[in-house]
Amino acid sequence: MIKSVKKPKVKIKLLMAFLLIFCISVLSGPVVKAADDYSINVSAELDNSQKFYVFTVKVKNKGKAFDGSVRLSCDTHNGDLVGHEIDISIPAESESSFEINVPSDNMNPTTVVYVRLFDDDGDKVYQEKFKDVIAENQNGDYYDPSRHDINSGNIKEVHGYMEEPVTGTSGIVSLVVIIYVVLVGPLIYLILKSINKREIIWLVIPGISLTFVFIMFLIGLSVRVNKPSIKSVELFDGVYNTDKTYIFGYSPESDEWTIKAKENYLFGDSTHSYSYDNSSNREKYVIKSDTSGDELTTVPSGAFDYACFIMSKDKKVTDPFIIDDSYQNSFSPIIKNNSGQDLDYVFIHWDDGYVCYKDVKNGEEMDMMDDNTKWKAASTGVNYNLYSVNKALVREEYEEEDYEDASELAALAMAVEATADEYMTIKVVGVKKGSSKTVLNEDSYMCYYSCSRREY
Repeated sequence: MIKSVKKPKVKIKLLMAFLLIFCISVLSGPVVKAADDYSINVSAELDNSQKFYVFTVKVKNKGKAFDGSVRLSCDTHNGDLVGHEIDISIPAESESSFEINVPSDNMNPTTVVYVRLFDDDGDKVYQEKFKDVIAENQNGDYYDPSRHDINSGNIKEVHGYMEEPVTGTSGIVSLVVIIYVVLVGPLIYLILKSINKREIIWLVIPGISLTFVFIMFLIGLSVRVNKPSIKSVELFDGVYNTDKTYIFGYSPESDEWTIKAKENYLFGDSTHSYSYDNSSNREKYVIKSDTSGDELTTVPSGAFDYACFIMSKDKKVTDPFIIDDSYQNSFSPIIKNNSGQDLDYVFIHWDDGYVCYKDVKNGEEMDMMDDNTKWKAASTGVNYNLYSVNKALVREEYEEEDYEDASELAALAMAVEATADEYMTIKVVGVKKGSSKTVLNEDSYMCYYSCSRREY
């Protein structure tokens, strides 16, 4: 008797085919990089200007070719962690070096440096922590007043004066409420009674109510903030010879958000937070350098959390105002607009008061004693800052609904705060409308600063 041989079951064949396909896909798919594939070395050298360090990051790639980015952040234990990032490409089994500019403010030999590698998908593939990167003889003793004297409270106040209040809906809402009350009151009853359909009133009233709820919802949407609100102020500082741009604002969402700048800056930073808590080692701000325009990213603490980036250009600034020191004899200081621009406002703080000129042409001279009606005295020893300028100048324009002038004066007040100098005798700040600094085409302002300082 011949026994028949059973053929393999269909399920076994399918299982074998599945295993074969799985093995092929794994072998031919992308290889996940292991941490052992990399090693990093970091060194830093203080730039001649002493305003930033040039960090050299050497990455040794022991595996296959790598395309992604490297991010370097420095923990000065004095505020939020700021990441400085660039795109990189490293051939297989090779070593490459990359340079990243980081502001020197508050940097010292105790500064902790973090370096992280990210792949093209933004996933972190490697990180390393470094100490003793800053040499003892290369302390970053450059003090940046614009970072320390501007904080989130300042930003919130300035931004508030740069936005028009939401108006025009209260009248519409009142009208809708009145119409609703009239309809669900006697009117709908009388209409149904006239057509002998009073029995359907329990259907009509809920229908009208839902309709008016939808109308109110649409009105709410019309005034809802649904995208980031960004402003920018460029400050030409003739005292420190710097050109800095403040890009600031908020997002109505609590998620991470990014601003695309129109320029590639020399280096960037954030305003000082004084949070002192970097226990998570997570950057709240990330500045990604890009020749087509830097990408500025922030991780907010919540919705409407303000952020401010300070971006510095590789540009020398000459004094925008010429201050005649002979005023010490004549008691009549003369200031000349040397900015190369026609300025909308010029604020001058001198002695125990201030004067604010409007529409000052390039080359025009301002004699602060030629018109006593412009001079406003203040109490002895007043040092004008953002809040006092807002109180003296900005608030009045805003309350009179002159929002364009209020916005410019708010930018001027921010520049006054960002240029605090205890040794000054005369402080001059001018402002005019500028061009946007990001792809969002935000409102932007240009400020110019000079001062006369005491000699010791």
